Amino acid sequence: MEDDSLNFVGRVAQKAIIEHGGKILLLRNHGRQTWELPGGRLHAGEEPRAGLARELKEELSVDVSVGAPIDIGTFVLKKTNEPHFVVVYAATLTDDHAELVMPPDEVEEIRWVGKEEIEVLDIWDDYRNALQRFLQI
Repeated sequence: MEDDSLNFVGRVAQKAIIEHGGKILLLRNHGRQTWELPGGRLHAGEEPRAGLARELKEELSVDVSVGAPIDIGTFVLKKTNEPHFVVVYAATLTDDHAELVMPPDEVEEIRWVGKEEIEVLDIWDDYRNALQRFLQI
């Protein structure tokens, strides 16, 4: 009999590295100083890439094509102490001229950043590592 205490129990988070014009899209949620990759949680019964595309549509009002996974890992959300399994995918905008529209109740700021800024911005370590892997820096 398998010991259930050894199995991971938590939420699944999915994030996207969206590159456009040599820059990467980052966002900062309300009340936070730390920058992160756009994305969100996978819903029950959802196909992972479709779930990430849904989250990006909700979060930024854009359609994306979700590509290959770039990085995987785990983290514990500090404010709730919930464990998360996270997958970071490469993604591209389906319309290069799409306007990014932030939901005012969730996202405070969005920004396109270059490689040099990734090293100096306050970004969660897991996402910085995924960005470094993606950009090969």
